Amino acid sequence: MTGTNPRTITGNPTGPLALNTSVQTRIVNDGANPSSPVLSGDPIFNGPISVLFSRDVGAVGLDGGFFDAIGGTSIRAFRRDGTTIGTVTNTALGIEFFGLASQSGNDIAGISFFITGAEPAGFAIDNLTFGDRSVVNPVVPEPSTYLLMATGLAGLGAVARRRRRTS
Repeated sequence: MTGTNPRTITGNPTGPLALNTSVQTRIVNDGANPSSPVLSGDPIFNGPISVLFSRDVGAVGLDGGFFDAIGGTSIRAFRRDGTTIGTVTNTALGIEFFGLASQSGNDIAGISFFITGAEPAGFAIDNLTFGDRSVVNPVVPEPSTYLLMATGLAGLGAVARRRRRTS
């Protein structure tokens, strides 16, 4: 995105959470995301995306991406008073699932998703899910994980059969 300056968020809110309605968030098409359209901040693919929940939730999950750098984008969860509950930074390229769950119950009042380092093409979010911990599963294996596991189990089976034949 030539000519745009990515915005970053630093620090924490100093009081109760509130949305700044002068910052735009919009639905845009993203050719790098198979489930386009997606939600983007302003400037497109570079601005922060923040969500303030009408009541506190226990967990939040979303797909973030398309990432071209590891460690360049973070999601931070906040309590109603503005204190930080936790932050997660992207650890993969492409599209990554982010899941945050509170250990102390329903106390996530809002989240902010933003650039924290090098992210050449920016980011967007999709498939936002929130509620109690049973609604959002922070550990979701990808189909490729199942394929890799099945291949490994098949290999172990072949080794076991070969050992039985040689005994």
